[in-house]
Amino acid sequence: MKRIAMLLFSVLLIGIVVLDKDTKEPGKELGVEVLSQEEIDSLCLEKEFAGFETDVQFEEQELGYDEAQNMLLIPQKLEEKYFHGKLQCAEGKLVFLADELWNDKAGAMSSNHVFRLFRIGEEKYWMYNVYFTGMPVANLSTVNVSEEEEHYGTIWIYDQYSDSHRYQEGNCKFRLRGASSLAFPKHSYKVTFTDKQYSLLGMRKDDDWMLHSLYDDEGLIHNKISYDLWKQIAQSNHVANDEGISMEFVELFVDNEYLGVYGLSERIDKKALGLNEKDILYKGVDIKDIGEDDFYLELTEDMTPTFELKYPQTFTKEHWEPLKNWYYGLNEKQIIDYEEATKILNMENAIDYQLFLNFISGGDNIRKNTYYWADYQSDDTYQIVKIPWDLNMTWGNGWYTEHKYHFNMYQEKYIDVIWATQKDMEYLYELNSDDMNKKMYARWKELRERIITEENIYAMLDSQFNYIHSSGSYIRDCLFWGSREEYWSDSYIYDYTRRKIESMDKYMESIK
Repeated sequence: MKRIAMLLFSVLLIGIVVLDKDTKEPGKELGVEVLSQEEIDSLCLEKEFAGFETDVQFEEQELGYDEAQNMLLIPQKLEEKYFHGKLQCAEGKLVFLADELWNDKAGAMSSNHVFRLFRIGEEKYWMYNVYFTGMPVANLSTVNVSEEEEHYGTIWIYDQYSDSHRYQEGNCKFRLRGASSLAFPKHSYKVTFTDKQYSLLGMRKDDDWMLHSLYDDEGLIHNKISYDLWKQIAQSNHVANDEGISMEFVELFVDNEYLGVYGLSERIDKKALGLNEKDILYKGVDIKDIGEDDFYLELTEDMTPTFELKYPQTFTKEHWEPLKNWYYGLNEKQIIDYEEATKILNMENAIDYQLFLNFISGGDNIRKNTYYWADYQSDDTYQIVKIPWDLNMTWGNGWYTEHKYHFNMYQEKYIDVIWATQKDMEYLYELNSDDMNKKMYARWKELRERIITEENIYAMLDSQFNYIHSSGSYIRDCLFWGSREEYWSDSYIYDYTRRKIESMDKYMESIK
């Protein structure tokens, strides 16, 4: 009987716990009383309105705050029915204004609905515009700025989906990053933790991170989907460590200013690729042809070359030799034997990269926006492995000169274009088109089984679009940086996917 009673008690206790997650405290939200306008007016009677001053915490942690909008952004899990967590303040009493959308969390978040929060002290009262997001929130705060415009301060990230790393805060330095994107009003940042390494949003543990503005990424989706698709492709081949990087969305505040949706990503570096002391890493930064003066001893950041040498940090002229062998051998056609030419590239990776760029119409990633890893081999030779970077001009998106279109626009002309313009791969076709066609066709058929399929890619798109729209973050980003409705629809990328698969299938059947 004791065992039966204990079992019944345990079941009842579990039921109470589960029930508690699907209910809320009557008359309260986030531990704060919900009152009518008349009740709040009565509490504020004969008290001075003190303006806007951030002194509210969520779960005893700082909140993202925009001073101009008097905006507090509170992270929530999308899958939960009701709002969860507790608000606190050091002084006064917090009260929420009654609102019918307190009973519709999903509707309030997806529509970017504003709730009114009051902090009422003995002699003064304050008011805040409160929004909720289903996306993690990041905040950069500047303490001082160096003569080189490097900002020193702190960063915190609130990840509501993590139990072990929900709130992380550290000292950091950060600066603007990018080339042409520096002219955009919404800037990207390179962030370096100065105290220790952190694992952020489920990604690897590191001290160097990138915050991509996504200003020229319509739908905010092209970079994220492209990185995820390349990772799936690379994980299905036999090449070690060519999967590239991960990127996750955050909503970013910098010095009490809301800046919208960003892509937080890892860097392509020694850690990402598992480089050893004999490996070398280059980055393509331009599409122009190169000359001997592009290979030099000075730091690459001091000049404007076609390629930069990224690893090792200390290098000699000899470190440029693997890249020169690849460039002159294949791009300038100095190697005339097909078998010898294919040894310069990791052919599994090269074929995957060619198919990937063709499928996503990655014309902006031919030579530039690509990392070239000279992978040292046991016979003292090197093979070039390609890793994609900066994938905004993809899936039909192309450069457009007008600022009001965020310098890019969806263009259907890319659907039927086969971007076979990587010079090294074109030359291999010249040397032995039969073997190249055979390899391309065989790998394409493998990818079409479960990776490059409408079902797989549509599921990826559904997941990410649902995430950014249900979070309300897409609306907030558009309100801050301008609406995209005039020239962008989420349906474009679905249409592109379907038609590009058809186009690529037709092309591949013609070369088999």
